Amino acid sequence: MDEYTINEYLTNSKAFLDFDSKQEVTLETLSMANNRYNGIPYQYAVIDLDGDGCDELLVEYNMMGDTAILHIEDNKCVAYYISFRGRGNIKTDGTMNYSNGAADNGIHKISFSPEGLI
Repeated sequence: MDEYTINEYLTNSKAFLDFDSKQEVTLETLSMANNRYNGIPYQYAVIDLDGDGCDELLVEYNMMGDTAILHIEDNKCVAYYISFRGRGNIKTDGTMNYSNGAADNGIHKISFSPEGLI
């Protein structure tokens, strides 16, 4: 994803597909289409999570940490949801921490598939 395209998404002038709701949305309207995102976009980061040479745009909503990962594949941009417990301490190789409770935590790396995030 190039700088120009990232700016189009950040300024809500370009729509993308929300994977969960299957609706075309912008960052501004995503929380209306998918109630997993609470509030409004708070901060963002750009990183190649899956090592395909194309950056993903990660947008955190409302300081809670729930994040939209905008990923381009086959010339289409799709947003995937990841909770605040699923994306801690993101590294440049795409690995990150996760925690599902006191006894269930570790490190994982995201990949994308037609079924969603793996």
